[in-house]
Amino acid sequence: MTIAMYERTLFGLRSYLFLFAHPDDDLYCCILLKRLIEEKKRVHALYLTSGDAGGRSGEREAEVFCALERTGIERENVRFLRIPEIELAGSLNRAVSSAVHTVRTCGTDCIVGHDYEGGHEAHDLASFCASETGKIGRVGERFVFPVYHGPPHNRTGARFIAGRKAHVTISFEKGDKKLKEKALSCYRSQREHFDGLGRSCSDYFELLFSRELYHRICEPIDYSKKPTDVVGYEYHRNGFTFELFRRVLDAYKKRSATTDPR
Repeated sequence: MTIAMYERTLFGLRSYLFLFAHPDDDLYCCILLKRLIEEKKRVHALYLTSGDAGGRSGEREAEVFCALERTGIERENVRFLRIPEIELAGSLNRAVSSAVHTVRTCGTDCIVGHDYEGGHEAHDLASFCASETGKIGRVGERFVFPVYHGPPHNRTGARFIAGRKAHVTISFEKGDKKLKEKALSCYRSQREHFDGLGRSCSDYFELLFSRELYHRICEPIDYSKKPTDVVGYEYHRNGFTFELFRRVLDAYKKRSATTDPR
């Protein structure tokens, strides 16, 4: 497919589900979300968690509505599953079942969500959830966007991991940069996190405020293999490892064999 064909695929559908791990993940795709709504597409957003690890879930949900205000998405089309972050790894079946219900109810043609990049375990769990939801719900198209990857002291943000190609690049038009800057300013509770990304990755904010990247999933992602040689979340203080990630997926598959959401 050519770049133009990928763009026609992304914009040529009727109903979209944006599936996020946390509040603030929408920052990486709010311009796409806005343009789809301007083209009268049906757009829903589903957050698996409310970012409750810091005890500020209510604040972070409110930040979502502040950030998405200018995109035009209807508040009733934004849903939070409110799975505690610490329980997300053990709640994949619930997450997939809820997402499948959403795509079937909304007639979703396309799921837009996290790439599999090893930066944060919840992002990768959300990526797997989107993959399973697409298969079970028979959603025809799936696109992914990058957030960040690499260890905390040397993260790379707003670009894909090596080997992952951007099929669609949305260059910003007049007003897009201001919209994204406004969205970022809404996430006051996460300012330290974003400042840290800026310190770790010198061109992070330049990239964040100039374009959005999307990769069309043409072949299934192999979640049993490390996305990168260095899995960034293994350096996080919570001790989550890639081996644990693999065991979580194995447990999901075993539970699915007896409680198939199809």
